[in-house]
Amino acid sequence: MPFGLGAHRCIGESFALTEATMTLATLAAHWRMQPVPGAPVRPALKAVLAPERLLVRLHAR
Repeated sequence: MPFGLGAHRCIGESFALTEATMTLATLAAHWRMQPVPGAPVRPALKAVLAPERLLVRLHAR
């Protein structure tokens, strides 16, 4: 668990998650992501369905 649980929970958790969201939004506003043609996308065995690897090319907006 990245931020701990229960009484030992990190006091900066909400700030870190907000900062990560803002960083992702800023990157998405400046870059367009396109999947690499022909690159295989395989599911990863996790608690949620997610790609194992997702190759993308970045293009400036």
